[in-house]
Amino acid sequence: MDGFPEHLLHPDHKAARIKRTLVCSNCWGELKVEPSDEPHIDLIFCFNCGLETRGYVSREWARQRKLESGLEAGEVKRNYPELAPDDGEKKSAEELIHEIGF
Repeated sequence: MDGFPEHLLHPDHKAARIKRTLVCSNCWGELKVEPSDEPHIDLIFCFNCGLETRGYVSREWARQRKLESGLEAGEVKRNYPELAPDDGEKKSAEELIHEIGF
């Protein structure tokens, strides 16, 4: 169908519920619904990831995971302050990898 990945194509009667209850499984971004060329089939993909969207997770799961990630980040900053960059400081991936000895 339309050459789009099958996992992004859904019956149009399910699209509103999917958009309301799920987010992108990769970046937890909002989903976008567009009609496909196939009757009664919608294309549902992430605003950020586009057609590279791999799947969906529940909004509640993503909300909980974001909360846990924030708590974990705070714990790492407290326990390893030497690894935490200053608030304004941004380091490249290469700099961070070099700092940990690779």
